[in-house]
Amino acid sequence: MMFHNRVAIAAGIVLCATAILQAADVAPKSLMKFEKGDTIEVLRAKIMHNGYKFKVGHNWVFDMPPEMKEEFFSRHPSRVPMLKEDDMGPLEKKIGKTTLPTSFDWRSRDGHAYIGPVRDQGDCGSCYAFGAAAAAEGSYNILKGLVDGSCADFSEAFIAWCLGGMSPYSDHFSGCNGADFDYQELQALVDQGITNESVFPYSGNQNGQVCPGSAWNASRVCFNNWYRVPCGDIDAIKTAIYTYGVVDAAVDVTGAFQGYVSGVYYDASATGCPGVPCEYTDTNHAISLVGWDDFPPEGGGGCWILRNSWGTSWGESGYMRIRYDTARVSCEVAYLAGPYDYNPPVSTPVPVSPVRVATDTGDYAGSYDYMGIWVSSDTFDRLSYVFVRIATPYYGTFYLTSSERILPYPAPYLPYPIIMYSPIVEYYLATLRWRDAQAGGYRIESGAVPADAIFDGAGNINYLNGTYDSKAFTLW
Repeated sequence: MMFHNRVAIAAGIVLCATAILQAADVAPKSLMKFEKGDTIEVLRAKIMHNGYKFKVGHNWVFDMPPEMKEEFFSRHPSRVPMLKEDDMGPLEKKIGKTTLPTSFDWRSRDGHAYIGPVRDQGDCGSCYAFGAAAAAEGSYNILKGLVDGSCADFSEAFIAWCLGGMSPYSDHFSGCNGADFDYQELQALVDQGITNESVFPYSGNQNGQVCPGSAWNASRVCFNNWYRVPCGDIDAIKTAIYTYGVVDAAVDVTGAFQGYVSGVYYDASATGCPGVPCEYTDTNHAISLVGWDDFPPEGGGGCWILRNSWGTSWGESGYMRIRYDTARVSCEVAYLAGPYDYNPPVSTPVPVSPVRVATDTGDYAGSYDYMGIWVSSDTFDRLSYVFVRIATPYYGTFYLTSSERILPYPAPYLPYPIIMYSPIVEYYLATLRWRDAQAGGYRIESGAVPADAIFDGAGNINYLNGTYDSKAFTLW
């Protein structure tokens, strides 16, 4: 009875408000917000009252039990944000110098599609893999001129269960457990690459899949790098799509979003990028963007063409048109650049026998596998993905701190890459700097750096106080 009263009240409000807004998605002063648990009938009443230009209905996602939705919408805040340098990559030189059309769509560019069919993630919280794979496919298709039936079809399962099973990525994304805001799934495509769907097909099973050794032997596509697009910068996002292809993005999904059927989605209560930093604004679902339209038939302002991973029965054949500034869709956009083919050696990377510790082991105990060195002690745990092949020696220096933040280690001053790790025990963090060493062995120096230590412009440690208690040992 309460439900029927609720619907009747909402419908009554609608009858009084229909004359308020006719041409645009401009919410009335008495905005009716979408709330958790809204029925389709209530959503329709709110949509009409607010003057929005889209329709909703029942579908498999909207009708999913609440407890399943808690796991399904699995994008979540990062434990410690891993912000990239303030660098938008090659996009920076394109902004303002590229003539952008009023509408653009990679599904139909010069009569050809540069992105394949919409996929379905099933009831698994793996949306991040589909957003990343779509961005990878779009970038690769443009480079190779692959269109229509020849478009690349990359393996989302490889991202979720092969890359997601590796450290350091597993602390950020894995299987059906979702991903955080750091976009380490894109970093994994830079470091490791992605193979084709035919090598490791996606099943959509909530219980997960097992990464086959054959997936590592197969040809892969890697990328030179990935970059974030400035928060809320519509022209920058358009330029990224136009220049580099489909982009990875994220949204904050409500019941109205879940039930979307057609039209231009809008929610006046979810505009802007209020997170600090803005790239870490709360969102719960990863998607991709394939184009835009400044003047959709519904009027009311421009919209993105959003590609979802809920199958073709959802929305407009698996897609949604969504206003530029709603549902946080313009806050966390990222793109991939520089795709290239990689053919790995024909050998399955399986764990090998543990390495031996030569000197000053202290409390450290280590073992070696294809993903790197695993070290455990009273004070830190799991420093890994150091060495890829035992025949390739590197010199690595780890700096550890008990502070729950990454020390300000300025990458531009370093001659070699930094890889960040997020160990488990007591949230200790580590950074890695490496360079080639002479053949014959491995050497790792590790130690405790005071939380208030800083690094100078040359990459050296300056101590404000405290001591650097280092232990060194050789591995071979």
